[in-house]
Amino acid sequence: MKKEYILGIDLGVNNAFVSSTYKGCGDSFRYMIKEKDPDWTYIEHWVKRCAGYVIGWFKGSKATIIALENLSFDTMTYEKFMELVQEEILVKAGNIKTHLVDCQYTSRICWVCGYEDVRNRPSQDSFHCYKCGFSENADVNAAKVIAIKCAIDLAKKFKEQGQNWMNRFFILESNRNNKILVEKIEWACDAI
Repeated sequence: MKKEYILGIDLGVNNAFVSSTYKGCGDSFRYMIKEKDPDWTYIEHWVKRCAGYVIGWFKGSKATIIALENLSFDTMTYEKFMELVQEEILVKAGNIKTHLVDCQYTSRICWVCGYEDVRNRPSQDSFHCYKCGFSENADVNAAKVIAIKCAIDLAKKFKEQGQNWMNRFFILESNRNNKILVEKIEWACDAI
């Protein structure tokens, strides 16, 4: 049985891209696209550079899948930016597997216990679970939630096809590429 190691990537607040392994790059993209007429040449160059970092993190880890949020925004500027980000990472990834997950509540869910609450984000860059007390950088926590959501999606597909999903999906976390078997995350198992 092939094991899958999932690297979660969050579009962060202070760093443009943040991984579940505590790596981050680029300034926040929000200031660039808030302008009425953003400089798309600069933005495209910036996205390509950051996507290169993401692929580098992937290749420097045990990861077999990159998990990204499937974000959507209500303005064309945000929409164009997200299409560019997703397209560039997918292009640079080549034969690397990527998986887009539902972005709902990724910034408010505790990756440790699965509790979702707006109060879990006391500030833009910090995360503190109101239920279990876990604290971490908000973007890193969100990247881990994205990786877990990816594992849940993939495990559900295996389960629907009558295939064994146990001992198959691992979440990469920490800067030492620690791996966590998804079955060890109770709320993830409940969702499968």
